[in-house]
Amino acid sequence: MDSTQASQWLVRIFATQELEIDCPTSADSLPQFVDLIVRGLDASRLLPRVWLHIQQCPNCCDLFECLQDVVILADRADLPRPDFSALFRD
Repeated sequence: MDSTQASQWLVRIFATQELEIDCPTSADSLPQFVDLIVRGLDASRLLPRVWLHIQQCPNCCDLFECLQDVVILADRADLPRPDFSALFRD
């Protein structure tokens, strides 16, 4: 572990709060969290425990960012179309 990683872990450890949620709970709340953001509401204020978890957990942060990107692309009708033709070739 290099010094940057160690610093990141220390920041996360000291940011730990008494009332935290776990990854499954965070994942269950992410659709609602992203919906609030897309509607222009302050999701961090409305779901502070989800926001805190996203800030501290790199895996859940990645999941949040991916879900947010998909929702934004879907709203713009700009989702890429998969090419399934390769699946049906002999």
